[in-house]
Amino acid sequence: PPALYFLPAILTPAQKKFLDAQQDTVKEILVEEQKEWEETKKAGLEEVKTLRRQAEDTLAPVKKNEEEIKKRDQEARGEDEPELVTVASVPAAQAVDEEMDVEQEGSGARGMDTEERIEY
Repeated sequence: PPALYFLPAILTPAQKKFLDAQQDTVKEILVEEQKEWEETKKAGLEEVKTLRRQAEDTLAPVKKNEEEIKKRDQEARGEDEPELVTVASVPAAQAVDEEMDVEQEGSGARGMDTEERIEY
């Protein structure tokens, strides 16, 4: 009868040979799959680059046409360049007493500056 081993760390020569062959097969499969994945990844990236170039080529005339239309509109309005809005070019809003509900300092408004005692 074949030898019985109860310790999992002790293998028969046949078991060791079988496991080694299995490990070698798995390593070969992994290497092949890794190569296939790298090739698929490279092909996918090339396809994305090609599609981006095609999209840019397709949109280039549209963008150029939009720029020409904007330029013609500006020329029709008599503008050479679009007007830039800056903080200095916007007038400051003037406070109008009638529109604002703010009491003047001497009008009896109570706040932190007034001396008022509150008894509890």
